[in-house]
Amino acid sequence: MLFWGTPLLQFYPWRELAVQMLRAGQLPLWNPYLGNGTPLAANLQSAIFYPLNALYLLIPVRWAMGYTAVLHVLLAGLFMYLYGRTLGLGRFASIIGGLAYMLSGYMVARLEFLTENAAFPWIALLFCLTERLVRRRDRLTVLALGLTIGVQFLAGHAQTWTYSIWATGLYVLFRAWQESRKQNSGLRSQIRVWALFALAAAVGVGVAAVQVLPTWELTRLSQRASGLDWDFAMQYSFWPWRILSLFAPDFFGNPARGDFWGYATYWEDAGYIGVLPLGLALFAVAKWGLAKRRRKGTEVTGLRVVPFFGILATGSLILAMGKNTPIFPLVYRYVPGFGLFQAPARLLCIYTLAVATLAAIGAETLKPGARLHAFCRLAAVSGGGMLLASLAGHFLVAGIRVTFLDAVARFAVLLIASAGLVLLYRPSRAWWPALTVVFVAADLIIAGWGLNPALDPRIYDASTITGAVLREQEPARTFIFHDAEYAITFSKKYLSFRDFGSPDLERWWGMREALLPNLGVIERLPSANNFDPLQVGRTHDLIALADDLPPMDALPLLGQMNVGYVITGTADTSLAGLDLIHANEDIAVYRNPHLLPRAWIVPQARVIPDPSALLAELTSPAFDPRQQVLLEREPATPPSDPGLQAPVSGLILHERPNGVTITVPPGAGGYLVCADTWYPGWRAYVDGVAVEILRANYAFRAIALPAGAREVVFVYRPRSFLVGGLISAATLGLVGLASLPRLRRWRRRNGK
Repeated sequence: MLFWGTPLLQFYPWRELAVQMLRAGQLPLWNPYLGNGTPLAANLQSAIFYPLNALYLLIPVRWAMGYTAVLHVLLAGLFMYLYGRTLGLGRFASIIGGLAYMLSGYMVARLEFLTENAAFPWIALLFCLTERLVRRRDRLTVLALGLTIGVQFLAGHAQTWTYSIWATGLYVLFRAWQESRKQNSGLRSQIRVWALFALAAAVGVGVAAVQVLPTWELTRLSQRASGLDWDFAMQYSFWPWRILSLFAPDFFGNPARGDFWGYATYWEDAGYIGVLPLGLALFAVAKWGLAKRRRKGTEVTGLRVVPFFGILATGSLILAMGKNTPIFPLVYRYVPGFGLFQAPARLLCIYTLAVATLAAIGAETLKPGARLHAFCRLAAVSGGGMLLASLAGHFLVAGIRVTFLDAVARFAVLLIASAGLVLLYRPSRAWWPALTVVFVAADLIIAGWGLNPALDPRIYDASTITGAVLREQEPARTFIFHDAEYAITFSKKYLSFRDFGSPDLERWWGMREALLPNLGVIERLPSANNFDPLQVGRTHDLIALADDLPPMDALPLLGQMNVGYVITGTADTSLAGLDLIHANEDIAVYRNPHLLPRAWIVPQARVIPDPSALLAELTSPAFDPRQQVLLEREPATPPSDPGLQAPVSGLILHERPNGVTITVPPGAGGYLVCADTWYPGWRAYVDGVAVEILRANYAFRAIALPAGAREVVFVYRPRSFLVGGLISAATLGLVGLASLPRLRRWRRRNGK
């Protein structure tokens, strides 16, 4: 099973919960187990509406993660092959481009980042269909391009999608200009192509509206609503020294071997596409320059797009360096979309597409010649020199890192072999293409070997000892302070960027026992933590405030969040003296003496319109949440007869998909407070009558409860999902109707 990092901590918990709800006939709209409750479908990376994730409904989720990852590797190769053929390249050249793309460092090194893995292949299909659009300008291509844009968004990685749309848009501008010059058709022809592309983009957004609208709503209410912190956004900027790894991927080591020592992580800066493909890409640029100088041949065999992809590869690589150049900060601030994401190094997805395309063009234009042979002989001699120098370095140079020497030796061998292959090339030699394909595939497979560690399937088994202990206690949420979580997760315990660790199930089971976020979801244990790129902003603020306070001072605030159990590292003594209910070699679980129930009734409300002042009041010693609820505005219908002088707790809660039912004791009136996240789309009913939901205690829900009420039902029915679903259905219907005439012509042409 894939497990290392995000498959275990994010994708499996989200998708296993979603699959269970779908199999039970429920839409997976809300996740009650994380962050005091959080949207599930609106979480883009859950990718609930992505068509290829239907496989999750057919086989166990733990298997589906791996199978869909491999499926997308194959799709990447297929789509890149189709793009090469659309450019007019031959089968061999298109296969070289497809291999360089599908087995690239970008794809393979981050295979376990399932949404990036799913969104990446569609970039090649976007370019393929855009090329067809520029040439044909027909309705069916517009619709196919629109569907691809929508499906790529549904794949679940907005950053890859945004970069793809920008790159494809630039390609449209370039190719429309080229075609108008070729046909002497002027600006009007270019505007028509731009309009068709804009129409395709609108179709794509319409197709994906069922995901776009809920995700946009969550983004507006998330911790990222006001933009990213600069330092956070610039994390994982491509380290300039890693340019060397574009030629020798393990120049700074490899976590699969346990010797990676470069800046940040191996996978974020991975951009290797193979020595021979990279050489072919450089050859394509040289070939275009020579043809341009001679003023002939740039309109055939794909050379016409070489300048675009040369600039795109260079520009995306420079932008991927993020904070390490003065260019990306300008793009980050002034180009829409770029300021929403961290990790500029992910622009390597565009670099990879560009260089793989150039490699395919280079393979197509490869012809024996005196200059080429002279260059290959020089490359082989240079490779031999590097090989001898690296071998000598092991014996003659003290203090140099072995990764340098081994990586240079590997590059030298591949350079010699690549040069030799090109020297052997003759159009009459039928065996040469097959040998070259095998060579390129072997180079890339060996480079990516071990970068996706797997583990015994039992890592996803449902129950842990820690979970069993907590299920025997009073129902309540768990919480782990950030410092404790980081120490357990990253401080050379489980997840190290230098070393993937041994595939020993017993060792990794300790991470399950630690109940790190979001592992509690697997056992249906609710947590106030949430390991999610988009979190509801108000709940995120409460967690951040609790993390900033001394642990003992944070307990009353956590108690208001229905946190009954606090997890710390065993070396942490800050909570010593509390009731210890469980411990192992990694963690200690303490009972929170300030625990409040998930729902209770208070007799009074106080209005504090300023959210900042209200947040400060929550931690004031004078505030008693058992007697009073803090609201940001007066209720439209306050309780007519509270009939209550003391708080009421011990309410009976029944969790259900996308909702919760609360049974109220007879005669109780006042304000019912529920320590679940306030969020648009929630509706409340008291004995079947709709009532207003108030935002309470900064982040939670409350209703004015009349005396005599018996049952309160909270139901999550987000308007964003309903409207988005209608738009998606209408768009798909229109696409189907618009495709019918072409389908009828095809059926008549084929006698059906």
